[in-house]
Order: sequence, then C-alpha cells, then structure tokens
Amino acid sequence: MAATLQAQLAGRTDDHLRLLRELDKESVQADYPVLVAAAFFLATNRRFGKCDPKTVKSQIIEFVASLRGRTPEATEKIDAHIAERLLLAVLGEGSIADIDDRAVYTTELFLLAGLIADADLNDAELASFITKARAMADEE
Repeated sequence: MAATLQAQLAGRTDDHLRLLRELDKESVQADYPVLVAAAFFLATNRRFGKCDPKTVKSQIIEFVASLRGRTPEATEKIDAHIAERLLLAVLGEGSIADIDDRAVYTTELFLLAGLIADADLNDAELASFITKARAMADEE
C-alpha cells in the first residue's frame, strides 16, 4: 500500500493504478484510508504545524483556495469548508466528527496531493515521508 500511495503522490498514475489493482479490495477499503490519514496528518503538520497561530487559519484558507483553483476537478470535488476543517482539526482546532467518512477520505486525498506537490519532495524525500506515514499507520 505504501508503494501505491507513493506512486499516486509522485504523479505516476499508471503505476498507481496498476499497484492499486494488485491490492486486496478489503485491505484497500480498510487499510489504505488509514495510511492516507497518517500521511495527511504528517503533511499537514509539516506545512502548517509551525505557523503562527494568529495567521494559520488564513494560510489554510489561502492553501485550500489555491488547491481548488488548480484544476476543474479540484474545484468541483473539494468542499472548501470541509477541507479547511480537516486541516484545522489536525492542528487541534475544531472537530470533524460530523463529516461523513467518505468525504473525509476523498478530501484528505486531494489535500495530501496538494501538500506533497507544494513540498516539492525529491524521490528520496517522498520515500522517507511514506515510510514515516506507514509507521504511523501501523501504530493504529
């Protein structure tokens, strides 16, 4: 699963889809969202964790607006309010208990892709990031 997520975040769509098809469907449904959540947590903290608490909300709003404006698909599929709430929740502000699990998962995927794209990680850095996310997911 880690290789699948790494391929997705690296923009290697063909590899991602091939690896995804090779995974057990039950594992994908149960475990892949846990890996995505762990990676999302790490990427969010990496990007916003050290921000000034007075400006972090405005920085999150700007990031979400920027991400939604990158592609028509992102504009259509990313609910700005949900995206902002997910990012803030990782930082300990607010709750996402009322948000549907499917909406959380799909929004996390879009946000994670944007966070990683903006981080401009090389292959070794992305591999290290995925290793950390996998270790965190394995603790769950």
